[in-house]
Amino acid sequence: MLIVGSLFDAKKIMDEHKSLNKINIGGLRPRPNCKELNEKASFTVEDITIIKKLLERKITVSVRTLPQDKAIILTEEIVQSLT
Repeated sequence: MLIVGSLFDAKKIMDEHKSLNKINIGGLRPRPNCKELNEKASFTVEDITIIKKLLERKITVSVRTLPQDKAIILTEEIVQSLT
């Protein structure tokens, strides 16, 4: 498992390590000027752009903020609903 502080950092790592094909996002609590996925996860415009780029590369992107939470697999449709 690799933990990073932001989606920007995650994308940099994914760009450098092409064999990685899954990423779990956590710690994106609701913030000002963000689009909420649910009460535990929200995304900036920049976050959404990065997620779209990862999905284009066929990388599985999921959201699970706590270990006991069920993962939400982000699809293009879900991401589009955030814009």
